[in-house]
Amino acid sequence: MRILAFADIHTSLAAIRNIKDKAIAHDVDYIVCVGDFTIFGSELLNVLKKFNEIEKPFLLVHGNHEDERKLRTACSQFKNLRYIHAAAYRDGSYLFLGWGGGGFSFFDKSFEAHSVQLTRYVKPGDNVVFVTHQPPYNTKVDQIMGQPVGSKSFRKFIDNEKPALVLCGHLHENFNKEDRLGPTRIINPGKTGTLIDL
Repeated sequence: MRILAFADIHTSLAAIRNIKDKAIAHDVDYIVCVGDFTIFGSELLNVLKKFNEIEKPFLLVHGNHEDERKLRTACSQFKNLRYIHAAAYRDGSYLFLGWGGGGFSFFDKSFEAHSVQLTRYVKPGDNVVFVTHQPPYNTKVDQIMGQPVGSKSFRKFIDNEKPALVLCGHLHENFNKEDRLGPTRIINPGKTGTLIDL
């Protein structure tokens, strides 16, 4: 499976055109957005319309700039968009688990409570892709001025569940950086997008 993931484009039309061109040129199976594609919710429907027009299956979670309920409702209007916050999306042995929002706290009690439900979707042999907005704690993708600022809740989940891939964003300073925790590849795909083959 080939994924094109991106983060934090904040309504940039140039970034959307670039994502569209990459998705078509590389014949991706899925496009994944890890949030903050608006500026505090502005142009929400217009951006989603442009995402939908790419005509590729499109999975997304909200960032700290989008409202969860508004985005869930808006995505339901577009045939190619799937909002996966607090949900699972399966394609054969590939399982996407999503959790959006946040970005400013070490702990997310809502996620910790809901993660038990998310893990119930996992079957032996699955290639699990964990899609979040905030990066996990103490990795190359959560460093600001040499200090880790990511989610300890996500880090614990990754250490325990060992997904194949984690896609996250939020910190522009760490665009296109990558790390690994055991078998788990962790990527901040940046606004230009990163191609990943699973």
